[in-house]
Amino acid sequence: MNLPAFAVEIDDPVASGKSDVPLHRPEWLLTNGQGGFAMGCCDGFPGRRYHGLLNAAATPPVDRVATVGEPVIEVDGFDVRTVPLRFEKQGDRVRWESRGDGWSVARELAVGYRENTAAMRVTLKRERKAGAIGVRIGMAVLLRDFHKLDEKIGAGDFAIDARADGFVASRALGEARHRVEVRATGARFVERGRVETGIGVPHELDRGDETLEARFWPGEFEAELAADEESLTVKVLIAFNDDALPVGLLDDESRAERLEKLASRFADEDLRALASASDDFLVERVVGGESCMSVIAGYPWFADWGRDTMIALPGLLLVTGRHEEALSTLRTYARHVSDGMIPNRFDDYGGPPHYNTVDASLWFHHAAAEYLRVSGDADAYRDELLPACLEIIAGYSAGTRFGIGVDEADGLVFAGDDTTQLTWMDAKRDGKVFTPRHGKAVEINALWFNALRSTAEAMRVVEADAEQADELDAMAERVRGSFNEKFLGGPGGGLIDCLRPDGNGGWEATDELRPNQLFAVSLPHSPLDDDVKRRVVEVCERDLLTPMGMRTLSRDHRRYRAHFTGDMMSRDDAYHNGTVWPWLIGPMAEATLRAGGFDDESKRKARAMIRPLIETMTSGCLWQICEVSDGDEPRLEQGCIAQAWSVAEVLRIGVLVRG
Repeated sequence: MNLPAFAVEIDDPVASGKSDVPLHRPEWLLTNGQGGFAMGCCDGFPGRRYHGLLNAAATPPVDRVATVGEPVIEVDGFDVRTVPLRFEKQGDRVRWESRGDGWSVARELAVGYRENTAAMRVTLKRERKAGAIGVRIGMAVLLRDFHKLDEKIGAGDFAIDARADGFVASRALGEARHRVEVRATGARFVERGRVETGIGVPHELDRGDETLEARFWPGEFEAELAADEESLTVKVLIAFNDDALPVGLLDDESRAERLEKLASRFADEDLRALASASDDFLVERVVGGESCMSVIAGYPWFADWGRDTMIALPGLLLVTGRHEEALSTLRTYARHVSDGMIPNRFDDYGGPPHYNTVDASLWFHHAAAEYLRVSGDADAYRDELLPACLEIIAGYSAGTRFGIGVDEADGLVFAGDDTTQLTWMDAKRDGKVFTPRHGKAVEINALWFNALRSTAEAMRVVEADAEQADELDAMAERVRGSFNEKFLGGPGGGLIDCLRPDGNGGWEATDELRPNQLFAVSLPHSPLDDDVKRRVVEVCERDLLTPMGMRTLSRDHRRYRAHFTGDMMSRDDAYHNGTVWPWLIGPMAEATLRAGGFDDESKRKARAMIRPLIETMTSGCLWQICEVSDGDEPRLEQGCIAQAWSVAEVLRIGVLVRG
């Protein structure tokens, strides 16, 4: 297999697992293509509420239910996590190997694809030890909302149907009753129902959340390696609700082969790793009875969001050659256009979509135009995507939800008020908006200009209404003039981040130096002259660039927060006020390339910008890139451990500058 593999040696597992538990331990992630996933710490001890062998999507790709926790495997009474072990991830599975006194245990885990299943294979081998060797495998049944820890439970909360080869457990969760079936071959199930309290999940402590959980253990699978045998294998199969047990999952190489085919497009090992990582985010969503594609914004806690999907789509799907999936994803959102807006996100529990964003619909234009440019699929663009693009432009021009509209005086887009958070800098908690950017935001109007220009250009390519294309160009030209009149002269010589209503019918400029101005340079259609583009790049490189991405606010501003830490109020305060976002390395690198005319020096600088982020793929969540990092040292990997647009933008830039 040509997919990259990475191994972690854990030499002192007792300390890391039972006494002084580090908050930031290496983690792993496996996904099932419909929002479900398995994840955990490489040392096998629980670290988050989301850790376990299967978080199933009851209504794919959302409504996720934690089903079964991390296993506890004992050999002759020794917890195999308390001896030195080796962890490895490659492709679609993970593997542990522990060595004790005269024996070794290997454990391999995979999750089903497009189904809520998982399979684990445990192989016990004799090294030197004589006589019989016993093995016991216990797994806690959770059956809870994957966001919520059970602090207090009783065995009576679960209905258990135990058999010789395993059990079926069920539990009421809200109005639904969910079930998980666990069966084993090579071992017998011994029922010993018990509740264990005080199980620690230390990662949650770092976020100011609950850190202890109670778990129900229905019993253990037991087997014995006889004195005359060299090895034994126990296979444990897990299925949620109506999915069938995945009998052949551990021997099925189809997903690994598909990942290898995806990665084989690239000769560079870094790009192969990124391409493989990109597959974790593509999920299935049913729209009007038809299976369509969407993108999970990040694991473990995000669902599929419109903004994240459109930003990530070029890197996840177009540069990897997945044009059919890209069109399906665009189609998913095109079918949900309402009042000139695509959804910001689909509801976690199957409710109606949420439309609280001003930029997602403009990013849709960019993704649709990129799809046409890369795929050449004029028919699909003209028939399925262009109508949605024109509906969005009409909706913004006429005015739509949340005060989103176009100012008749200058043609610029304005949005929201002091109670809303409609741009990507959208932190709000308990009624407090932490990064107020209502009014005319710089990237929104850069996106608006790009949407008008790219749609007009695409209409000519697909031979659509030429007169309407001319009208869009005329609108864009007006935006260009207004943009240069209103947004030049920002802090440090860059662009103004936002023009807010001054209360007297006018607009006042904010004094914040933020990376949002980069989009006025990085997008295919820019309203700026070349000298201004270069100045924007210089300002952002000087004041905002870090090895982990771009700071969201310059360090000399009074609102700057150096570290993303503390409880959720503290984190939300820092989220866009200094916290570093890896995905912003995409617009920073592309702006550098465009300002430099894609010359050798600009390519060298862009490659240097993404290099540190590629290196993080072997530290936090293996073969993934995180959501955020601290503005200042130590720049820990924070937020979601695997973020779609972080991976997508590094991959996209990597392809732009390869060679």
